[in-house]
Amino acid sequence: MLVSTLFTVTLLQTVSASIVWKANIHIVNNYIQPDGFNRSYFLHAVLAGTSSTVGTFPGPLIVGTKGSTFFLNVADHLTDTTMLRSTSIHWHGMFLHGSSWADGPVGVTQCPISPGNSFLYQFSVPDQAGTFWYHSHHVPMQYCDSLRGTLVVYDPYDPYRHLYDFDNESTVITLADWYHLFTVNGATFQPPTVLVLLQILRMFLKYVGIL
Repeated sequence: MLVSTLFTVTLLQTVSASIVWKANIHIVNNYIQPDGFNRSYFLHAVLAGTSSTVGTFPGPLIVGTKGSTFFLNVADHLTDTTMLRSTSIHWHGMFLHGSSWADGPVGVTQCPISPGNSFLYQFSVPDQAGTFWYHSHHVPMQYCDSLRGTLVVYDPYDPYRHLYDFDNESTVITLADWYHLFTVNGATFQPPTVLVLLQILRMFLKYVGIL
């Protein structure tokens, strides 16, 4: 759905690949055009991927099971000097009992991961299952510039699992914005169209009785 020819396009995408609960996640700069718009060849997106040279938008799907302990080694390969090159990852929705140091917010639970270095996030998921997501938690520009992905925790004893015809990376759908304005040196430009969309969503949820 085209939101603004100047600012942003809402993208509906399926996740094309997955990694398991024990893996390396590489944070890289790549030039992408998810909606065909050329922001500039020299303004790279911040992406997560499974190699030190190529990232994806959205980032790779991370899959685990309830009761697992995740070992996710995040390596910083960022090279674009027009933006801050350090990073961190937040596991959105994870309780992280006993491992709050792995929560990701820079300046709260950890120092940022500097370029050329890595940080091992280790946390257990004893009592959660469902679909979650991960994203950068260092500076707003990295989240806006595509550093986010999906994390799915399966319950092997899910009583409704037999009702699913398919339940894999092909059935995960993400909704995201690709900003036509860009971020430079930590300053992010938030298009007003997003605020309008949020207000419309709020009005709709009130109308159907959810809020």
